[in-house]
Amino acid sequence: MASAVSIRPREDTVDSQLGSVAISQIDLGGIPRGAVLLLLGPGGDFESDSTQHLNDLATHGYEGVAADLRGIDGTEDQLESVVESLLAHVARRGWESEQTALLGYGLGGRVALSASARFGLGAAISVSPTAIAAGDGHLSAAVARLAPLVRTPWLGLFGEEDLTAPATACDELETVLREDSPVFTQLVRYPSVGDDFHRPSSESIEIAASYDYWQRTIEWLNLRVQPRLTPLALAWNARRSLS
Repeated sequence: MASAVSIRPREDTVDSQLGSVAISQIDLGGIPRGAVLLLLGPGGDFESDSTQHLNDLATHGYEGVAADLRGIDGTEDQLESVVESLLAHVARRGWESEQTALLGYGLGGRVALSASARFGLGAAISVSPTAIAAGDGHLSAAVARLAPLVRTPWLGLFGEEDLTAPATACDELETVLREDSPVFTQLVRYPSVGDDFHRPSSESIEIAASYDYWQRTIEWLNLRVQPRLTPLALAWNARRSLS
């Protein structure tokens, strides 16, 4: 059996309040399904992780731009400026807000959550987001204040054994989002796995969690990211406007 073809991402940088940020990018021909901004935090290898994720997204028709957040330390506003720069970057390829999604891991997941309160995008997904709990295990006040501001449909995916996201904080986050957020949100916790459940593993419980998280991710994107109109649809709209 022939091995799957892997696209080699193009490397570039974007400027933000935190300086120059390294990115990897896969552009697709034809009419892509949407654009995904991939935010990768510390842990793992950026080159291999971004290549894998961007290719996995490409198989579902999504162009992707991955930002390397390793070693970056900044305020919430400064980290969100990276998202703002990425949005400007993909806008040059014609992608509009509702056609764009955020997918973040670790620190990137935390940025995806806070950015969903600042930018109205098609979708946002946070995988094992960091810094949601205060020192006492309850939801941090900063995250709680985000709930009524969230305006991008957000999906949070956690491992039950993730020590940085205790059950109390996750339950409180789910409650405040359900009660206060003006858009649909969902939080999922996977039993008996930690914050790295999304990485390759030989353990059956982690394989199951990894499979489910990716299925949910693609379904969330497909349901909420607005597709780009085809040339035929654009021509039809132009014809209708003339009539």
